[in-house]
Amino acid sequence: MRKVQIEVKFLIKDQVFRISDPDKMLYFVVSYQVDYQGVMYQIRGEGGTLHVYDFEIESYEYRLGILN
Repeated sequence: MRKVQIEVKFLIKDQVFRISDPDKMLYFVVSYQVDYQGVMYQIRGEGGTLHVYDFEIESYEYRLGILN
C-alpha cells in the first residue's frame, strides 16, 4: 500500500472565478478530485457547473486586480 499526500489550492466553499472568463463570474468550489493531470475542481455558479483544473481558476479576491 502506498501513501499519497496531496495539496489542494482551494477548499470546498471557496469563492473562485475562471481566468479565461471575460466577465469573471463568481463560482463556488463544490468538490475536487485527483486525476493524472492534477487536481480537478467542480465549481458551481451563475455560469453553471464546470469541471476545471487548479491552473484555470483563481481566488475571487484577486478578480479586481486582473480586470484592471
